[in-house]
Amino acid sequence: MIVLAEEPAEPVMVQVYNPLGQLVYVADHAAQRSIMVQPDPLATGSYVVHVQVGHRRFVAQLQRASSEPANTIQNHEPHAPPPPIRPVHHRRQREQPSRSTCMEE
Repeated sequence: MIVLAEEPAEPVMVQVYNPLGQLVYVADHAAQRSIMVQPDPLATGSYVVHVQVGHRRFVAQLQRASSEPANTIQNHEPHAPPPPIRPVHHRRQREQPSRSTCMEE
């Protein structure tokens, strides 16, 4: 899903094609709808992203290196505890007279 940080001044359209050239995602901000087609889990290679903002067009390629589904996160230690949180100690600075240009009344 594509989320816009703020309301765009111009219509936004996003299209994503898998390495086989099949359209797998469409988002049309003007129509306030998006369609996600389940991508082929075995399709590896470059996904092509077309973004149109008003009359300007942008194209990007995203590389998918393995056959793992895009939303899978590999973790070699699935039950590993999080690293310990270390407290941050700040050095106290000696109080020095303020050199402010403002004067107290």
